Amino acid sequence: MNKERLLNVAKALREAPNPTAFTMATFQECGTPACALGHYAARQDLQTAFELGEIWGIVPRGQRDEYGNRSMTLEYAGTEVCEHFGITHVQATELFADGGEHTPVGCGNPNNAIEAAEYIERFVAENS
Repeated sequence: MNKERLLNVAKALREAPNPTAFTMATFQECGTPACALGHYAARQDLQTAFELGEIWGIVPRGQRDEYGNRSMTLEYAGTEVCEHFGITHVQATELFADGGEHTPVGCGNPNNAIEAAEYIERFVAENS
């Protein structure tokens, strides 16, 4: 597990500009990140692997589709995300799931960004 990277997700959440508007389920209509992984992707000072897509989603940093758009959305528990954090698919689902069909909401279904940060910090402490 890459503790530093996971703790940087928590840092991005703790420093969220509007932590009470946080949700793990969807991106905000204005295009700002909603989920824990989205807050991390938006923070280019904390990581260089991901960025936010042009419309929604998280994409590999610098990769573009055939039209030059940032639109190749990564799965929250996909290979790129799991390898980046050094976690399993099950662990990525526990942390980053959006609560789709048959999947609980990640980070214990937090009510705000601080609760999500605390969940990730506990996860790192318990799995180190």
